[in-house]
Amino acid sequence: QNMNHWGQMVRNDNFCYYDFLTRHGNEKHYDQAHAPCYDLSQMAAPVALFSGGKDKLGDPTDVSRLISSLNPSVIKYSTEIDYYEHMDFVWGLDASTVLYPEIISLFKQYQ
Repeated sequence: QNMNHWGQMVRNDNFCYYDFLTRHGNEKHYDQAHAPCYDLSQMAAPVALFSGGKDKLGDPTDVSRLISSLNPSVIKYSTEIDYYEHMDFVWGLDASTVLYPEIISLFKQYQ
């Protein structure tokens, strides 16, 4: 179901709840005929956003769209590592020096 949901969001170019594909299924879960979309402007949690310039899954266009969808007051930190791909945030050989110290610093600042 997770991969199906991801595929729905890619196909529809929207960040919405899972679509049960029938009016009955959606009404059962959401009390409406279609799956609602998330209103990211209502998100109140502080956000630190790290992105990769070479990320094919969260590409710079998608990141810009995300930033413009959020309430500017929640974005506490945003940076792009221009040569990072999607998995470099976990497995990047230089993540321990380029990325993780900044994340730890943010945890300390916003604990």
